[in-house]
Amino acid sequence: MAASEKTRDYYHLVLSYLKDEKEKVVSIPFNFFSWETLANDRAETYYLIDKVLHPEFDLITIQLSENASDLKIFEEDYKDLLLHIIRMCPKVKIISIGDFWDENCDETKESICSELNINYISLDPIRNDSRYMAGMGILYLETMRSNIK
Repeated sequence: MAASEKTRDYYHLVLSYLKDEKEKVVSIPFNFFSWETLANDRAETYYLIDKVLHPEFDLITIQLSENASDLKIFEEDYKDLLLHIIRMCPKVKIISIGDFWDENCDETKESICSELNINYISLDPIRNDSRYMAGMGILYLETMRSNIK
């Protein structure tokens, strides 16, 4: 997401670390945008993740809320989603990642994770820090190639 190249986004950096640390790593990135942007009946989207969830999964990271269209029922929906994943993957360790933009949503997620004994990583130290924001403008491939190290 807005990385200078595919291998430098959050997912690929974590995947690279895990592959360095573990003998076998199987990874499935999944964009759950459809859940995030619904204003109601978010559970209707579970069939999408059910296709990729497996009872033997041992780690799932979740970063959802930044594109949420309606936060009125977000707390209940987020808790339901986490419980659904736990039911589908009973051996899983879940890591919930905070919201980059909205500290109120962050507090909600942190509270739910505490209640469910789920690991939570706050983005408070980098929230709204321009060094971590994508810029707007035109990207010329030649410029990008010369700046990638």
